[in-house]
Amino acid sequence: MSTYLKANYGASRYRSLRPEYPPKFYDFIFEHFSEKPKLAVDVGCGTGQATVEVAKRVVEAIGMDHSKAMVELATDMNQLPNLSFRVGDDHAFATEFAPDSVDLVTVAEAAHYFDLENFYKAAHTILKPNGLLVIWGYRNDVIQGEPEATKIVAKYCYDPAYLGRYYDEGLKKFDKFYADYKIPNDLFRDVLYHQNPATTLSDDELLELRRTTSLRDYLAYFRSFSSYQNWFDDHSDATPENDIIAQMTQEILSSTDLTLDSEITIKWHTVYMLGKNK
Repeated sequence: MSTYLKANYGASRYRSLRPEYPPKFYDFIFEHFSEKPKLAVDVGCGTGQATVEVAKRVVEAIGMDHSKAMVELATDMNQLPNLSFRVGDDHAFATEFAPDSVDLVTVAEAAHYFDLENFYKAAHTILKPNGLLVIWGYRNDVIQGEPEATKIVAKYCYDPAYLGRYYDEGLKKFDKFYADYKIPNDLFRDVLYHQNPATTLSDDELLELRRTTSLRDYLAYFRSFSSYQNWFDDHSDATPENDIIAQMTQEILSSTDLTLDSEITIKWHTVYMLGKNK
């Protein structure tokens, strides 16, 4: 079972700590439409971070997620009359909508949890001819100008001796940034696949995901990880003062000149892919 299904998962914490996608990326998506799309479906919507931005540009938008907690928070926060949320996973998605009825399907930071082969077939079925499928995500953040701190973060996040063995199984699909799970050319045309590495800042990139914040707030972000929640469930006596994130914090502070109040810039390695329905 995915961690995000657990009743004790902190959906509000997840929403508050996640980086925001840049407006020009949404502009790029909607450049593929000659008129305002009537219906968009955001699958694996979480708390609706991307769904809200999509809804601002379509007649009607629906967000789906298999976590009841995520959907409840998204619904509570929603202020758009053309947007609604419902509980449902990538399998339910295949039966929720009539064939040739949807203009746009989006998946933000969730496709690695899907049965992608069947998901692509379902998206092909429900999308109208020339309807658009867009998938994107991020991982492997780099603290700009701080190679030692970045190395420590990577160790705690991905080494099996730390949080690495606590990741949900689906995340392995993201190890190569969906390179082995690209949108299939037999179902979609004009397929585009693009990666943006985290090592260099670039204002020219469409999906440039970066944040300037304090080291303290950045380290709090890791407590929104599914791997951390799984680790915490396995260490019920842990507290914020002695948990694995506290250990990572101490190693960064002792190995670098950073303090908790240091201002840092983080960039995430991003990927997006899209295709028009045949």
